Amino acid sequence: MRRDPAVASSIPRWASRSRRGRPTDGYSLVEVLIAVTLATLLLAVAWRVLRASLDHSLLGIQQVDLTLEARRVIQQIHQDLKMSCFERGPAGFAQEFARLVQVRPGSGPNPLEGMTWSFLRFPHEGDVADVCSTGTRAGSAPRFAVRVTYRLQADAARRSPFWQLVRVEEPPAGLPGRRTRTQILSSQVNFLAIRPVELGTEATGQLACFHVTLQVGKPVAGAGSGADAGRGSQIVDVFDVVYSEYFNAIRNHPGMNFGWYAPIVGPAN
Repeated sequence: MRRDPAVASSIPRWASRSRRGRPTDGYSLVEVLIAVTLATLLLAVAWRVLRASLDHSLLGIQQVDLTLEARRVIQQIHQDLKMSCFERGPAGFAQEFARLVQVRPGSGPNPLEGMTWSFLRFPHEGDVADVCSTGTRAGSAPRFAVRVTYRLQADAARRSPFWQLVRVEEPPAGLPGRRTRTQILSSQVNFLAIRPVELGTEATGQLACFHVTLQVGKPVAGAGSGADAGRGSQIVDVFDVVYSEYFNAIRNHPGMNFGWYAPIVGPAN
């Protein structure tokens, strides 16, 4: 059957194309660009949410690390102050708790730089010969005490906004062959204070203790460097109250007889 030319001319040109050649089978360039733009926006939002979640998780991990660092350092300070003592010769010693720890401020523009806390302490561990004189058969048999010094100092490169806390332990003069031990406890100290506090009255009994304040920190990633790094740092504060067993035992038992034969000897000054 032949198609009427008049009817064929009235059919639109796009309708006479084959199914394969119809323009509705694909996407135009504008549609592709719109889809890519929307996908990019969605991915950008998802990445920002993921990045914020990762940053929050990293800050939490860093907070835990700083807390453990602060606890480790303040535990060492607690053990040293708990066993602090006076040097005692045949004439006895002055019972002034404020002088038990010798504090020396730093000499630089920042008073914390070079600041030291120094005191005598009985050894925590060691042989009997490290605590008292076992070779003395007659006369004075001294008890040995080491000198512990805490010092704040800047790192060698001075790139960190925080201080290094150095612990120095000097052996007593009566123990030849012992060497001075130096240890960097932490390189993330922001502040340290050791203050003697006396509570109570003479009638009710006085309690001598130390109040320790310690701050450790770490720069947050992307917060800058140098002097501006401390502005974007994460800080952890810890506090401790240390009971001086040696001094309180002396103060609360004034009739205690130490004996002339048991003086306390520290390092030679």
